[in-house]
Amino acid sequence: MADLRELHEALRSAIADGGQHKVFFYAAKDKGAGLRHGFIAVVGGKSCQLNFEHLDNERALVEIARLKFIKVQNLPMIDQDPAIGSNPLLNAAFVLKRLDPDQVSVEPVAPPAYNAGASTGTGVPIGNPVALAIAAFSPPANVSLSHVRLKEEATAVLETYYGHSAPQKVAEAEAKFPPATHPVEFLNACRQSAAVLIGMPKATEVFKGLYDRLE
Repeated sequence: MADLRELHEALRSAIADGGQHKVFFYAAKDKGAGLRHGFIAVVGGKSCQLNFEHLDNERALVEIARLKFIKVQNLPMIDQDPAIGSNPLLNAAFVLKRLDPDQVSVEPVAPPAYNAGASTGTGVPIGNPVALAIAAFSPPANVSLSHVRLKEEATAVLETYYGHSAPQKVAEAEAKFPPATHPVEFLNACRQSAAVLIGMPKATEVFKGLYDRLE
């Protein structure tokens, strides 16, 4: 099991190297079903870009610091721009400070108050953008993945490694193995695409949550 200190050390090492890196992280969801994942792009050892569940910089920093990490991996990007997301770049020293485990507050944060009659219908209160983002990404508990959601989540996993090319990888897998009729084979093909970059053991780990929720 990893922790925030391991992420901080991997990020510090990537920044010190001075090149282009992606520091990937994987964490358990609060209720244990599936993974939360993202990466921090390091640009020239001076800037960082946060890529986590489409959250803006501030919300991403808060959420990342609270994650229950499973794995952290620092990968150099040779001749590739690691900053493929939409968030603006942040000063690398600032990000390091915000994710320093010795400075992150351990005080519990009170949950948002529920407004009776004003929710999304999924148990998520209106006005909590972080919770809304997580709820939008996660299927309801005990519900198997539909083939549409399976494609969406497979694309989200591959975006961590392929960026804007991920939809093309998923489309290639879908052409061979339609997820509506061959979901396992479809996932196998998507997992193989990830394995090209991170190896099969790691690819199996990051896709495990999707396999587990198949009917």
